[in-house]
Amino acid sequence: MINLVIQIGGRMPDTRDFEMETYKAVGMVRDYVCAQCWGRLTTSKVPNSRNLKVFCPKCGEDRGFVTYDYKDRRLAESALEEFEVSRNLASAMGMDLKN
Repeated sequence: MINLVIQIGGRMPDTRDFEMETYKAVGMVRDYVCAQCWGRLTTSKVPNSRNLKVFCPKCGEDRGFVTYDYKDRRLAESALEEFEVSRNLASAMGMDLKN
């Protein structure tokens, strides 16, 4: 699986790019999250079509998607960075932190 923001042809997708057949939309909702807020995706029916539109209910359309694996890896990296920053700040301030 690709762990990057989905881009179409080197450009950010437009609204039509998020319209897809039902089985593809279900897979997107299952495997991806919003690239902006990392929230769950949802679908809606496209008028006069058999397709569904995939989007983030918080951020709206045109935000892109990332995989759950990417989100989990970034959260783990952020937690490690927080620990390192706290330790380095305490050391710079002459404080002794017991871990």
